[in-house]
This record gives sequence, C-alpha cells and structure tokens, in this order.
Amino acid sequence: MKHFDQQLYIGIGLKLTGEIAGRFCQLGFIVLIARALGPSQFGVYSLAVFWGFLAGQLADSGLHLLINREEVRAKGTLAKVSLLVKIRLALILAPALVLVSFITVADPLQLLAFWTVAYSFVVYSFAEYGYSLLRAQGRLAQEAAITLTGRVLLLLCGLLGSWVGVGGLDWVALAHMLVSLMVAGLTLYLTYPLRSTPAFNAAESAWKVWKGALPLGLGLLLSLMAFRVDVVLLSIFRSQTELGNYSAAYRLFEPCLMLPAVFLTGWFPRLVRTAAFPTKFRAMSGQLLVLLGTLAVMIMVIYMLLAGPLVQWLYGSSYAAGAGLLELLALVIPIIYLNYALTHLLIAQGLEKYNTLFFGVVLVVNVGANLIAIPIWGGVGAALVTLLTEVVLLVLCTRKLFT
Repeated sequence: MKHFDQQLYIGIGLKLTGEIAGRFCQLGFIVLIARALGPSQFGVYSLAVFWGFLAGQLADSGLHLLINREEVRAKGTLAKVSLLVKIRLALILAPALVLVSFITVADPLQLLAFWTVAYSFVVYSFAEYGYSLLRAQGRLAQEAAITLTGRVLLLLCGLLGSWVGVGGLDWVALAHMLVSLMVAGLTLYLTYPLRSTPAFNAAESAWKVWKGALPLGLGLLLSLMAFRVDVVLLSIFRSQTELGNYSAAYRLFEPCLMLPAVFLTGWFPRLVRTAAFPTKFRAMSGQLLVLLGTLAVMIMVIYMLLAGPLVQWLYGSSYAAGAGLLELLALVIPIIYLNYALTHLLIAQGLEKYNTLFFGVVLVVNVGANLIAIPIWGGVGAALVTLLTEVVLLVLCTRKLFT
C-alpha cells in the first residue's frame, strides 16, 4: 500500500507541477488578449468561450469519465467505439455552432472568429478523451506534459500576436484552433485507442456506449450550464464592458480549480477500486475531503488578500471593477473543492444519476436566482449566486452520501 501511495502522489505531483506551469501560460494568454481587446471585445470572446465549453461538453457527453472508470475495471473494451461516438457528435455540433454564432454575434465580420473559438473546444475534447485513457493507466506525467505543451503554444501565439501587432478576435480564434488541433492530434496518436481493443459491432456498440455515458454527460452539461450561464445573462441584462470585467475576474478565479481537478485525477481510479469495500471507501473519502478542505481555506485567504493588486497589475485600470468580484468569488473556493470530491464519490460508486438530478436542481436555482440578481447587481449578483449554487449542491451531495 505504501508503494501504491508513493506512486499515486508522485503522479499527482508531476501533474500538478505541469498544471501550475500550464495555468500560468494560459493566464498569460488571457491577459494579453484582454489588454488587446478591451473589456467590451473581451466580453464577446467570453461568450464564444461559453458556447465552446458547452459544445465541448456535448461532444464529450460523459465519455471521458465513463472511459476512465471502465478502463480501470476492464482495459481496452470501450476505447475505440467511444472515439467513434465522439466523432459523430463533433460532426453534428459543427453546423449547430454556426446557428449559435448567427444568433449571438451582432457584427457579421466576427461570425467566423466566434465560431472558430467555440468549435476549438469541440476539437480539444478529443484531447480530453485521450487524457482519460492516460489517467486510467496511471500515466499522469504524460498527460501533464501534453497539457503543458498546448498551453505553452497558446501563450507563444499570444506573444507573437502582440509582437507583430495583430489584434482582434480573428487572431485569437486562429490561435485557439491551431493549438486545439495540435494537442488533440498528439494525444490521439499516443493513446489511439488501445490497439488491442477487441472487435465490435460499430452501430450496436456505439449506441450502448452513448447510452451508458449519457447520465454522466447530462450531469456535466447541467453543471456547466449552472456555473457558466451567468455569462449569457450578463450579456443580455448588462453591458459588454461589465461582462468583460466579470470574465476577467473569473479567469483569475479559474486557476484555483485545477487543484481539486488534479487530485481527483489521481484519486479517482483508486476510489473506483475500493468502492466495493465500504470501510476502505469511507476512510479514503474522509482523507480526500480533509485534504481538499484544508487546501481550499488556504487558497481562499490568499485570493482575498491579493485580489486588488492582481487585477490592477495583470489587467490594468480599465478592469478595476474586477477586484471586488474576485474577492466574492474567493468565498466559493472551500465549497467548490468539497463538491469536486463529493460528485466524484458518487460516480465512483456508480451513482452518477444522482449527480444528474442534483445538477438539474442547481441549474434551476442558479438561473432563477441570476434572473433576479443580475439585472439588479450585475457581476456582484452573479458572484453571489455562484456561492448560493455551490451551497445547494453541497447539501444535496452530503445528504445522499452520508445520511
């Protein structure tokens, strides 16, 4: 067991190191384009990112979590057919995002750039699929190296654009798509899909896999909508400038979410293996919750102390309103860390249908509260509703797991 723990934490440490370096690169890219575009145009970019995240989640439909879990249980049984499902979903989403772009973007000259930014997340979802195979095999160092490579490339694109003096969404969109293609291609080349995969009936197996992944995918989709729909509502009820300030603050908040994601990357296969042994599973769950809770409180304090100087230094005075928003978002960190663990505990036990149910509830709460708060308080209201939504999810998950 000690050897197993050592290997687990070495893998987590390597992935965490790569994630931290990669997040700095990603943040550097965001700062460069935020300064180049200004709050209003950065708001348009943020809308494209929202629709991109949503499309990427639809392209995945829970397949990466399903593959991660099933590869731990029985290697090589679903990898190839899952890729087939993903390709079909990606093809369907291409024209769907064209329609979204026409509805969302007022300036016809920005349509192609908007679509390209959004669809790059669908392309990148193939990299996430490959990462799931690497995680199931414990190859976290390789995943970290590929992720870091992609984010370094993104930062280099931003630096090149600044140096050459190229601005606007067109350049940003091109960078997004090129990097997504390169990272997805590299990941699929390294993992494609476990060449020893048994033969299968493509049509029948694809349907079974998609049906099996649907509860996971629906839960993730509802979660994504619940925690990102504020971007759309801000664009409807408030100005693009306010949306840009909120998005700038949220971009500084997002890097702290990598810690629970990294820890769950390493812990999840282990949780799956012990799910059939209640005593071990409870002990491991307790360790995970204490660890993430302690880290969360420390990070929250750091964010609240540094919010003002960070926003001023990185974005400049035009984004000054983002400092207060970042302080409010920092209050969410302890709760969101615990929720990361709790939702994965449900999945490890095969109770993903409850995740879907719970995320459906919090989506209703989030949208309803945002429809009241955003028209009145703008970005401050959106940040407060994020806190409320996480509290509701925490209560639901805790009641299911521990009562």
